[in-house]
Amino acid sequence: MDRRVALLATFILAISCFHVRFGQEVRMYAFITLLVAINLYFLSRLLLDERPARSHWWGLAISEAAVMLTHNTALLYPLTLNVGVLCVAVAHAAARTPVAASGEGGRAFLFRWIRFQTLALLLWLPWIIPLVRQSSALYQRHWIPFPTPRIVWRAIENFSFSSIPRDFPYLSFWISLYLLLALAGVIWLRRNRTAVALLLALFLTPLVTEVLISLRRPMFLDRTLIWTTLAYYMLMAAGIVGLGAWLRRGAPWLSRAVPAGLLAVVIALSFFSLRHYYLDYKKEGWDAAARFLADKLQPGDVIVFNTILAQVPLEYYFRSYHKQVEMRGLPMDLDERPLPEPTMTASDIPYARRLLLGRRRVWLVYSHEAYTDPDRLVWRVLREQMRPGETRGFVGLKVVLFERKQDAGVSSPRAQ
Repeated sequence: MDRRVALLATFILAISCFHVRFGQEVRMYAFITLLVAINLYFLSRLLLDERPARSHWWGLAISEAAVMLTHNTALLYPLTLNVGVLCVAVAHAAARTPVAASGEGGRAFLFRWIRFQTLALLLWLPWIIPLVRQSSALYQRHWIPFPTPRIVWRAIENFSFSSIPRDFPYLSFWISLYLLLALAGVIWLRRNRTAVALLLALFLTPLVTEVLISLRRPMFLDRTLIWTTLAYYMLMAAGIVGLGAWLRRGAPWLSRAVPAGLLAVVIALSFFSLRHYYLDYKKEGWDAAARFLADKLQPGDVIVFNTILAQVPLEYYFRSYHKQVEMRGLPMDLDERPLPEPTMTASDIPYARRLLLGRRRVWLVYSHEAYTDPDRLVWRVLREQMRPGETRGFVGLKVVLFERKQDAGVSSPRAQ
């Protein structure tokens, strides 16, 4: 692979709004991209080095297991990797050339490949029981829509320039230009069987597989495919460099101007995406909510979350205030959850009532209620025993103080 292509692809990734956004969030998406890049590094060494070290095989297996352990949907990565290597092996077999630069033949390489793929699977295997539990529970409910052509197109748009305004001029044209650049990259690299097979497999296999699986149970999300952009940007970069090389043969005076112009377009679109992201995109206000609660809390107060995952970001920001407070989740606490975001149901109401028993002041942190509390049962249980008071809204959530009715100045019927 041309060094210029690698540097240009790295630059495109660095200014990609899609990667900037998830690189600023404490989530698994940026990390999984890093792990995939590490895994591909070891694979490239095995295929391209004349004398690859045995440690590269170990690095391949360990990094592949790490990818699978980072996110459940990353189980698509071994499929992608094996499809890519299989395509490489078939292409080299047709040309009667060795798979690896070391001269290792197809059968020897295949046997060693199977051994280290088995090692990667064994390293991942301890996670299979939690995976089955989560998957069986999640199968009964879903919030992800079925993938339509529009949703798939929007995912490619986000890969290209996420967060750009929807009314941006000629938006479809610019996305088509990016895809044409990737196609030009495939054509330019066509003689490099290894590169073309791996890059196409890395980009298309997980995309198509998620769409096909989603026809039965929706799972298609652009952010779970963020690691496929490594191949997408490589193909785009190859297309830009390749156009310059082609023009150098017939129109040398355009060989620098056209690639420079295309790169300027990529930079400009990334600039508009990043500008919109930094100026207009509103992140959930967990830092402001933590600051508000730290200022308002009294001894004996308790913070209750209707979605237990909200406790993670709030606790992160709340630590800096060095205040002790009890935090509880409904319908269950953070360390008891069988699902990432369990839904509050009627069967959870007795537990909620016991949790509130004897509490004088409760702060409800209410967010993601459409998914975790669609019937507003948390709200109803709190209003049975308490009266809502001070309320403060933040981006993506609100904080409400509930006080015992007697403490809030409401006399009981017996006292009246």
